[in-house]
Amino acid sequence: MSGRILSICDNIREDAEDRVKIQKEHVWAKQGSRGKDFKFVAVMYVTAASVRNWQIDKSDVIYSPSDFDLAHANLVFYTLPPDKILQVIDELIQLLSVCSASEAENVLCPKGGQNSSNQF
Repeated sequence: MSGRILSICDNIREDAEDRVKIQKEHVWAKQGSRGKDFKFVAVMYVTAASVRNWQIDKSDVIYSPSDFDLAHANLVFYTLPPDKILQVIDELIQLLSVCSASEAENVLCPKGGQNSSNQF
């Protein structure tokens, strides 16, 4: 599962809006549809320390920057096979914090996140 390290990413709102724009363009190119149903509504996040304490599986956050996203990271499960992740997705979602788009700039501060220690 992909995500971003909040403590090193830039503006959360701008990043999200850019991703929505890219997704809309992708849908338009593939399907001829304008993709008007895509909208930035929330950010889901968790601290790396919390991930390491999950009981679902041995889990971690691996920082893997790319040319496109210097804050890119992956949420990894060491023994849970990919086809089993969908079986625990509801449990995973419950372990994440949610911040609405309207609160993102106030709650998730760029270059430091809500708590500058290893946010994912």
